[in-house]
Amino acid sequence: MPTHRVLLNGREYIRQDNRWIDARTYIEPELIIVRQLDAHIRAEREAEDASITDTQDLLNAATAARDNNQLPRAEKLIRRALGLLIDDLSEFLAALAILCSVLRKLNRSGQAVEETAAYTHHSYEPLLASHAAALCDLGRWDEAKQVIQRAIGLPTSYQTEQVIKRIKRARPDLYGSE
Repeated sequence: MPTHRVLLNGREYIRQDNRWIDARTYIEPELIIVRQLDAHIRAEREAEDASITDTQDLLNAATAARDNNQLPRAEKLIRRALGLLIDDLSEFLAALAILCSVLRKLNRSGQAVEETAAYTHHSYEPLLASHAAALCDLGRWDEAKQVIQRAIGLPTSYQTEQVIKRIKRARPDLYGSE
């Protein structure tokens, strides 16, 4: 995560390792100052995000936001990308996979399943894996196995392997004597 420097009320603050410090004293500022600094960075980020028009840049920014646990920001970016990708199925499916993972991290697995279900007939492994993981979150093991089975035979990711292991741990009966 990049280091941010902000000048506020005549003092310079630095954001490092997910915390703010006074640039001169290296002491963490009071909570009220931290909130003002966070608001400043949020406004700066929103302006940067609004200026992104390229869909690949939106996907990259959404992925980075997700990976940095900036989940509302990631959701906003990915929804913008989805609106622009309506004519590019492969990129649209990639964006849906990211949206599904963001919604899962936001503890909205039911919504993730609803918003991606219509596209799981496509053979796009990241979406199948993320959708199946959301079904697992909901305890819908039979459905999760059906979805993840469609990913088998495709070039699989670590996530697909983890979903399969998760289903087998929770419901070994679904796999019989395999």
